[in-house]
Amino acid sequence: EEYNLGLHIAAVFIILVASLFGIFLPVAISRCKGKRAVALTILAFKGFGAGVIVCTGFVHMLGDAADKLESMADST
Repeated sequence: EEYNLGLHIAAVFIILVASLFGIFLPVAISRCKGKRAVALTILAFKGFGAGVIVCTGFVHMLGDAADKLESMADST
């Protein structure tokens, strides 16, 4: 396939902007009035972030686990 350098450079900047948004969103929310709503919003974002991390780990381990289970099933 053809290598698209422009698309890869754009991806770096898209990731940069998304990271900055994720960093500064809790700061912006914490400056709002209504501390209860702010605390719940930040808690929701923390839960979402933890879920993403757990799912990423699960997906990365899934292929190896399936291979191990197949080899165990074949040996019995």
